[in-house]
Amino acid sequence: CADSQSRCQEIYVACDRQFQGVLHYTDPLRAESDRLIHTLQEQYGIEVYLLTGDGPDRATQVATSLGIPTNQVYAQAFPDEKARIVRELHRAGRTVAFIGDGLNDSVALAYADVSISFAQGSDIARETADVVLMENNLMDVLEAIAIARQTRNLIDQNIALVVAPNIVALGLATTVGLNPLIATAIHNGSAIAAGANSLRPLVQHQFDQGQT
Repeated sequence: CADSQSRCQEIYVACDRQFQGVLHYTDPLRAESDRLIHTLQEQYGIEVYLLTGDGPDRATQVATSLGIPTNQVYAQAFPDEKARIVRELHRAGRTVAFIGDGLNDSVALAYADVSISFAQGSDIARETADVVLMENNLMDVLEAIAIARQTRNLIDQNIALVVAPNIVALGLATTVGLNPLIATAIHNGSAIAAGANSLRPLVQHQFDQGQT
């Protein structure tokens, strides 16, 4: 049996139809939870919400220990309720990332802008998630954010590398005239530069591994 209002869950034990006692248990917090949430809030300015199927007392206890404001805590949130909260945040203009690894998280994962799960999570959570973290470590979320931002920066750089030279070449061709061979060299050169820029993180990673 489980008492949804308590901080722990209970299993009643009987032997030969005779009551023997009660086992109290609770899932411990991950060791890295506090550091992850602090980093997300302080360094990235991200609002962290807690959506849990646990009772209000347990949810408040966890939120307080992790520094999550109580008005961003939703207790006794089952699958449909989690999905509803994600949709409400959408309607409020928020970009929502949802982290979950259980069967009851799959609906909310599907509605989130970015859904994150773990390789050790349920099959449906892994299939639904946009990002699957191979190690069972919450701090990998920060690495995933860093990779995503680096990728976005590379895309912006590559667009600039391709578009800017070609706009210049087009302007020269329509005003003072431009040798077709030079125009071709500019076009192909910008494409090669963008391709080389895309390989830069891989080269840097291999270089860093060589240093260690």
